Amino acid sequence: MPAQRLVSVMSVLLWLAVATVLSAQVATDKPLVETVQVSVVNVEVYVTGRDGTPLRGLKRDDFVLEEDGEEVVITNFYASEAVLAMATPTAGTDKEARELTAPHAALIPEEQGLTVVIFVDSLNTTVRQRRPVLEQLERFVAERLRPTDRTMVVSYDGSLKVRSPLSTDRAGLLAGLQAVGNEVTTADSLHRDRQDILGRMMNPINPNERKLSLVSPQCGTNDAYEPEACQAVQAFAERLYRLNLRLVEALKRSLDALAGVPGRKALVFVSAGIPPFPAEDLFLIGWLRPMRFANLSNDLGDVTVHANAGRVTFYTVNPRGDQELAGLDSGNELSRFLAEHTYQQALIQADQADYSQRQKTLIDFAVGTGGRTLVASPGLGNTLGQLVEDFGAFYSLGFSPSHFGDGSYHNLKVRVLVAGAKVRHREGYFDKTDAQRLADRTAGALLQAPRSNTLSLRAAAEPVRKDGNKLVSTLTVTVPAGELTLVPSADNLGEEGRVTIVITATDREGRTADAHQETFPIKVPTAALPAFLQGSTRYTFDILMRKGPHKVAVTVRDDVALNEGTATLEIDAK
Repeated sequence: MPAQRLVSVMSVLLWLAVATVLSAQVATDKPLVETVQVSVVNVEVYVTGRDGTPLRGLKRDDFVLEEDGEEVVITNFYASEAVLAMATPTAGTDKEARELTAPHAALIPEEQGLTVVIFVDSLNTTVRQRRPVLEQLERFVAERLRPTDRTMVVSYDGSLKVRSPLSTDRAGLLAGLQAVGNEVTTADSLHRDRQDILGRMMNPINPNERKLSLVSPQCGTNDAYEPEACQAVQAFAERLYRLNLRLVEALKRSLDALAGVPGRKALVFVSAGIPPFPAEDLFLIGWLRPMRFANLSNDLGDVTVHANAGRVTFYTVNPRGDQELAGLDSGNELSRFLAEHTYQQALIQADQADYSQRQKTLIDFAVGTGGRTLVASPGLGNTLGQLVEDFGAFYSLGFSPSHFGDGSYHNLKVRVLVAGAKVRHREGYFDKTDAQRLADRTAGALLQAPRSNTLSLRAAAEPVRKDGNKLVSTLTVTVPAGELTLVPSADNLGEEGRVTIVITATDREGRTADAHQETFPIKVPTAALPAFLQGSTRYTFDILMRKGPHKVAVTVRDDVALNEGTATLEIDAK
């Protein structure tokens, strides 16, 4: 008897980074067997003394860990190579934090391995701001990262671009950083548009009567001054809002994919900051008071939630520095006018407000995830050494919460029972549902080789064909039936099981599709069971694609035994 063949048809719009189901068969059966899933939450803790250097030699009993205000038992304790036991806690050195020989590296558990992602925000950072920082990061990559540290470079300028895929290839990483540093991006265009708007908001017609054009916030036609300036500010604010909202969404997608990568993750975020209230500074100049046309605060808060859910720590680097103002160029005629009049104070105050709100975003990312904030300065190269310090000198506290996948956010607090000790750690975590975790692990396979394939699944795609004006590829997922776990059916007429399949994909620019997930029941009559176990189960999906290469990841989970396998393949839609 031929092996059972289960067929489902779906459509994944890869090029839009959105998965759309045209038709789906989703099982609604109750669990076949009662299963208990237990997770371990690892909390990385960075402990320093009064002088700011890492404390070494701490033990499990030196820590108290709380979840939602209740003390929990620390079941897993790990001290990194740089903070291993000494007679008494003492400060380590940067050199000690960096020195890790290959034999020692081989002993690091997978869950304590390090992945570093350098994420360059080209939307909010001009070439002039960005280039010096990237040059420092090139030296950091070449001289300070350990050979075992997996690293990748991505940038965002309207779309996410993977400049160097996750690897230990330092040459590829350096090439990726250089590529980002040399390109003119949207940030430069936005900077010029802001200068143009500032010029339109002033009215230097009569040298003896130059004054600030206080345009009505309502942009009415009967205003004493030109309403076009007000409309320009509002249009600019709307543009900033939409551009940065897409950046935030791309950032959250990247964090979700990183959640599927095992171990610790550090995201070095090079950005002049994402404005929570876009163009608030221009409203401040125009009406001498802040106006909040659009609000990204909640979306920015979600970034920290996604990072903490995926065990990602933010290290933010602001290329703008702590002195630079973003106003008019020194050679601009209006700048010279402002420098001689009281209106320069309004411009300075607006620039300071813009810098402050953007920098607060970077601080929130870092503080909320237990990381650090760095600001561009002549000593940035030495400051980057703090990253090495963090990467190599840490403690990891693990505990098993009483809940699993409850879809809620839980607060964390760590206390160190050593006088004068200072501690940093992520402030909480989102306990993702089982479906979200499965989707994250699938997305993680797009960044690195799949962690396992215990089900021996195979994924194959037929050549891309045209369906009208669309490009379609048929994806077939095959799992040997003998790898699946079956249990007696409720009617005692055979055996049954169930599998869940997750599919996601990314294109050449690093845009990732929403994971598509389906659950399929398996029911085999007793008489057909021997033949079934000798065959395979097959699941077929039609994927709608845009022209160009894509990487597809497929995960199949046996919902009875909770075994899973993941496979990846390349599809080039020509």
